[in-house]
Amino acid sequence: MKNPTHSVRAYLLLFSALLFSSYIFSQDFNVQHIEHNVPRTGTTSTITAVSSINNAFVINTNNRKSQAGRSDENSANSPGRDLSGAIRLTATNTVTYYREGNSVNSNTRFNSSVWEYTGIPGGPNEFIVRGRYIVTLNGTNNDVTQSLSGITNANKTIPFITGIINNAASAGSDSGSAIAYLENSSTLTVQKGSNADNVSVYITVVEFIGSNWSILHGDSGNVSNDSGDITLRANANGTGSATNVSDWDNAMIFTHHRGNMDDSNTDEAIADNWPITVPGSNNQIVSWDFDGDHDAQTNGNRHFVHIANNPDIKISRFSNSSNTSGESTEDITSASLSNTNQALIIG
Repeated sequence: MKNPTHSVRAYLLLFSALLFSSYIFSQDFNVQHIEHNVPRTGTTSTITAVSSINNAFVINTNNRKSQAGRSDENSANSPGRDLSGAIRLTATNTVTYYREGNSVNSNTRFNSSVWEYTGIPGGPNEFIVRGRYIVTLNGTNNDVTQSLSGITNANKTIPFITGIINNAASAGSDSGSAIAYLENSSTLTVQKGSNADNVSVYITVVEFIGSNWSILHGDSGNVSNDSGDITLRANANGTGSATNVSDWDNAMIFTHHRGNMDDSNTDEAIADNWPITVPGSNNQIVSWDFDGDHDAQTNGNRHFVHIANNPDIKISRFSNSSNTSGESTEDITSASLSNTNQALIIG
């Protein structure tokens, strides 16, 4: 295990946002960066203990919400189950990794960050973990709901997808895609791509209760374009009036993508899934863009974004389009970090 903060895994990160605030961030938040090679039986990482799993959670540092592929950089084609995986914070000092039991019998690379709120209870930057769930969607059962509890304001809550495991033995990238959003304070909706394969979506539900947090949500609806825009709204299910972020320099984008739900013979390639997302033409628009080889059936895709806006957090955005195997580096000098524990990497 090592801290990979200054390197970008080219086949993992297509677009990343690095955030920090030199004083406030260090006062109220702490981030631990983890890189681990995981066997198909799964494993754990020991981390510096957080104070409570109720104010800390782990997220993948990539936009596929899983892992980067084989650690030995083998170039053989990989079906969906070989590229699937999930992570969870299972104890104050433990991150647990999960893989599909019949996937390739080789280690695969996981990169993640543990994000902890370290401020005072009731502080302006506080967030609280309201629950961790594994939602099962099998075959044509690709649109389900999960009961929730403990949430005081659904609109200020984000369901973070921390892994998607599927058993696709051939192709199957669409079965590795999913979206999640709250219908209300007691109901979570989860959708997966394809009408085949057994899929488990790992979700950590976090409510941003501090007064500094403004949380927005956006739903593309069913689309098939290679690129497009999503309008941000205040309601947790992506409805309501269009709403601005205060400043994109203080706003994080957490993106979900779902491939075609109607069959399992389209949206099969990596290029067909997991677009990059960036701030759009104004403060209420997020734009998505696929690889040039993207294919989709008519109205077969759906994108959902969750925005966390906070004036105490500064965002620095970097892009890397390299497809060289192994590691490449990205110069992040402009972010002016004094400590990597001030930074959260978002794919």
